[in-house]
Amino acid sequence: MLGVALLLFIRWLQQPKSFAMLLIGHVVLTLPYVLLIVQARLVGIRREYEEAALSLGASPFQTFKEITFPLLAPAIFAGMLFSFTISFDDVTATLFWATAQNQTVPVKIFSMLRTSISPEINALGGGHDRIDHFHTPCGRVCGPAVCQGKHPLKHRFSST
Repeated sequence: MLGVALLLFIRWLQQPKSFAMLLIGHVVLTLPYVLLIVQARLVGIRREYEEAALSLGASPFQTFKEITFPLLAPAIFAGMLFSFTISFDDVTATLFWATAQNQTVPVKIFSMLRTSISPEINALGGGHDRIDHFHTPCGRVCGPAVCQGKHPLKHRFSST
């Protein structure tokens, strides 16, 4: 549905299909998920950390770089993995947005399946399977860290 809606919007703007439109389409498709994940983590960050850094003489940029961004990093990483998975899996929307010159891997697999099953399809499917198997352990590691407020750089800020 979103693929057709964005295609109609692109036609209304009288823009041709291009790689830029494909990229914009995938950003529009995945951005709400990333924002939701990062916002949930941002709400969980206590304001006292930033206030302490500012009161000790850090600039707002240093505070962001040393305090806020490291605490947001797991959520940003989880959002990247999630958006990649959604974008990689959404073949139907990509069929509307892509041209013949800029096909994504899932669209290429789909178009190859229409003609015959060849060894290339098996190899691409195996690669897709490896990507999915990589995301599961990453989600198991990053998910609890984001939800529970744990952070791999926590030892930098602890006094013990």
